Amino acid sequence: MNSPPIVPGFAALLAVSSAILHGVSLGSRGHPGVALLTVVMVVGCLYCAYELLTRDTLRAWVLVAMMNLAMIGVHLPMTGAHPHGEPAVAASASAATPMHLATLVAIVEVLLAATVLLVRTRALAPGAVPPCHSGRHDAGATTGRPARRDLDRLPEPN
Repeated sequence: MNSPPIVPGFAALLAVSSAILHGVSLGSRGHPGVALLTVVMVVGCLYCAYELLTRDTLRAWVLVAMMNLAMIGVHLPMTGAHPHGEPAVAASASAATPMHLATLVAIVEVLLAATVLLVRTRALAPGAVPPCHSGRHDAGATTGRPARRDLDRLPEPN
């Protein structure tokens, strides 16, 4: 079950906007390691957008959620949101606004990905699957399990 085309398209638009925000903040990076990490994130954002537009699978949505959770984890210390009130890493003033915006976009993407994953996978819950009416079952086994758990055998003739 795929999402309506507007949902992955909107998520891909968010991913591209995140890549643009990373690109804008790239010029203000002082340390080469931070600049390299930013370039990797730009590529990651564009890859997520590509996956959503071309495949729209559970894997693509999990990738979006995980990438954005990682991005939030990296951005929060850099934007000065340190739990004790002191910035953990000093971000330049010109990079702070794109980083704050990219963090907000990441939060929206995580919420969207979680919603899509919840809607798509709730039908996979054990109670949501109708019972199997194909033949004998083990006594006391959960509904839908074939006798002797031999899944490779052909059904017995009636």
